[in-house]
Amino acid sequence: MRELKALHSNRSTSEVERELIIVLVGGNEKDTQGTWVHHNVAMNLAQWISPEFAAWASVVLSAVINREFLPLTAEAEQAEKELADRWQKIRTAGKATRRTLTDAIRDWYINNPSATTCPQHSMYANTTNAIYQALWGMTALEIEALLGCERNQLRNHISEACLKILERAECRVMEFIDYDNIKPIDAVFAANIRKSSVELI
Repeated sequence: MRELKALHSNRSTSEVERELIIVLVGGNEKDTQGTWVHHNVAMNLAQWISPEFAAWASVVLSAVINREFLPLTAEAEQAEKELADRWQKIRTAGKATRRTLTDAIRDWYINNPSATTCPQHSMYANTTNAIYQALWGMTALEIEALLGCERNQLRNHISEACLKILERAECRVMEFIDYDNIKPIDAVFAANIRKSSVELI
């Protein structure tokens, strides 16, 4: 409590908040990203969530503060590895689907040279953004800003569920381009992609 009082002495509220609440976004260290708060603030948040969660958080925070926190058990580490492996398989499958979509856009462009004035490279970005907007109401740049990731890296930062939804949407768009010879941007609308119920974060 003494350290909290020291924080408040002769300082503005915004200065105190900056020391009690730290937000880290971006970078390669996923373990440090997120919103971090002073342990006393964390306890108040835990009490607001539920009495059960507050009791659990109290035990865990005390263990962390007293350096009694145990590392993951072998079973937990194995489960974590299996989840990471499963995510990687879905990400790899998504890359293959993405490739078929970009191939379909390329082939449509080659086969319909007078059907658009849009440069080929813009068609990839425009089609992708239209899919993102249909699913999540945001462009690639907006999603990258939300996730705090580098350019063209957002798919490495979204959940397994989001990757699956995105793969299905791209597959559907590809089919309209490939089999019905529909202009890529129009294929997104023809695919009737519904807004995703799964949030990006």
